[in-house]
Amino acid sequence: MRQVTSLQTALSPPGMVARVKISPAVEMDGLPEGNKLALRVYLVEDSDVMRQQLMMTLSEELSIDWVGFAETETEAREWFERNPAGWDIALVDLYLREGTGAGVLRHCRKRPEAQDVLVMTNHPTSSLLTHCRLLGANAVFDKSKELGDLIAYCIGRAYHSSAPKTQVFFQ
Repeated sequence: MRQVTSLQTALSPPGMVARVKISPAVEMDGLPEGNKLALRVYLVEDSDVMRQQLMMTLSEELSIDWVGFAETETEAREWFERNPAGWDIALVDLYLREGTGAGVLRHCRKRPEAQDVLVMTNHPTSSLLTHCRLLGANAVFDKSKELGDLIAYCIGRAYHSSAPKTQVFFQ
């Protein structure tokens, strides 16, 4: 039987950033097959090693249709212009070889509510988390410590019609 983690949301006051906690592992084998949807994920990451690791790890945990990837802000923005409805989740690294993930976030601000932009960083300071939230990120993950949380978010998104909106992780 496969074990995965699920999301448990702690609500915050209006206008404040919400905090997401991961609950202990729960069994999800009982869900009907119809609920196991493939997510269309676009990845913005300039490190080939990190990109391959993320793609392999997430693909092991759930059904993902990798619709593409970009290494720079310009490549990502051009792809989003050509494919406005072609993705469910965008995974965006903040620090890119050219441009920034913040520029990608700004570009995605007017996306439909059904699309999530998840930010990954190695430097999750509270001011950075707030900045990402203001730019429209649904969640922010520390690449070095919160890969399990990222997987849990994606599992929640795949098993439900939409994941909780505008939620950011705090340290």
